[in-house]
Order: sequence, then structure tokens, then C-alpha cells
Amino acid sequence: MFNRILAAGACLAAVSMSCAWAETTESVRVGFELAPLAEAERQQRTVGPDEPIFVQRMTAVKSVTLQEAAEGLPAGARLIMAKGRSGREFYCGGPVNVLASRLMFGGTVGYTWKCFLDENADGVFDLVHDAQNGKGVLIPSFQAVGSASAAAARYVEDPAEARDYYDVTVTHGKTFNLYGYMFFYLKARRQGEAEWRNMVSVTSGTQGGDAKLKAKDVPGSISLNGVRFRVLAVADGKMTTQVETARTGYIAFGTMQIR
Repeated sequence: MFNRILAAGACLAAVSMSCAWAETTESVRVGFELAPLAEAERQQRTVGPDEPIFVQRMTAVKSVTLQEAAEGLPAGARLIMAKGRSGREFYCGGPVNVLASRLMFGGTVGYTWKCFLDENADGVFDLVHDAQNGKGVLIPSFQAVGSASAAAARYVEDPAEARDYYDVTVTHGKTFNLYGYMFFYLKARRQGEAEWRNMVSVTSGTQGGDAKLKAKDVPGSISLNGVRFRVLAVADGKMTTQVETARTGYIAFGTMQIR
């Protein structure tokens, strides 16, 4: 008993909110299907900084569309399924705001995604959960969903041929360093967007969303997000590259084991 009291006291002394969060979380997987690369994407190409080395489609396993505004998300917002360890299907959208207070401690920016649940499968979400401390800017990527509050929002499930999707790629940047490194970055753009943006995530295989190769090692290979490509030559700030292999099928984001 004494040890339990000490543990509770330590929990309160550290951050009381984190203890409550730990007691009410459910681990989830945000699932996507990686499509096979088109033959054109496998061909040798020469690209400049921030130009896509390849383009691969990543489609949500399931998605829905809000029919009315809810929890800071507008009507028409697309929500992507995050399946819980309990088997429940949450549908997540956002991020709706940035937890800027975390910046003062020198940490990464946190994002809040809103995850909805329809308990009786009647086409109306009954509950909404916050999924905080996410590392996903464009793509829902977080460790767990927290305790619920009431919600009332109509939605429709997107047909299989119209599920929400992202295009993903890798680019290289203009780099000047003493060690002769070339840096590569994982990028994404959501359905309907034209601009490639950084995709920060906690998925396995991204190596934190970037990778590097020494100029002296060219020709050499790089792997990011399941795609392995070869840098064949570098000249005048441009690279000649060619995809070697590309993973396809299911990929999960934002997973964690709760003990």
C-alpha cells in the first residue's frame, strides 16, 4: 500500500494529466495501402532539389466524409480510420490545432487530431476523442486516443474507389556541409493538393523521415518509407536516380504497445 501511495504521489508530482491520460488511452493503428509503383516511376530520372524522385499512392484502408461541421472540422472534411486494439473503428481528422507550449521545452511540435466513434453504427458519430502528442503533420500519426466526450455529427462512408489518399515521395535538398553528405526527405501531399510538404511520422521504415548519403559513396542506395532507390550520379546540383524496389500493401502509422 505504501508503495502505491508513493507511486501516486510521484505521478502527481511529475505531471498529473499524463497519469490520467495513461489510464484512459487506447492504442490504435492508422492503416493505409501502398499501391505498386507505376512503371514510369521506376525509370531513371534526373531531378533537382525538392523535385520528386518517384510518386507512390497511399490510400486509406477506410475513410468517411463529415456531413456537418464538428469539433473544429468543417462539413466535407475527410476522416481516416484508426483501428483500436479493442477492434473499434475510430475516424480521425485534423490536426485542428498546434500545441505550441511544447516548443518552450525544445521538443517537437505536438498536434491534436480529433477521432470520432459511432457506437451504434447509425451513421452519426456519438463520441469524440482527442489524439494528442502526434507527430503527423499531414497524416494522422499518434500513439493513442484519449478519453471521450459526447458528439453528434453525421457522416457517410467513402466508397472503396473514392477513399481518401496521399501521394508520397522522397526529395533531396540543397545541402552544404563539411562532411559531404546529401540529405533526403520524406514528403507527402493529400488528395487535391499540389504542394509537397514534410511528412513527420512515427512509422517504421522512415528513419525519422530523412536519410543521408555521402557524396563519395555515389553510386549508392537510399531507403525511405519502403522504397529503395539508387543515386547514380550528381552534377550541377541535380541527381540521376532510379528506383530499385518498392514496398506495397498494408502500412501502419502511429502504433504503440500499452502494457
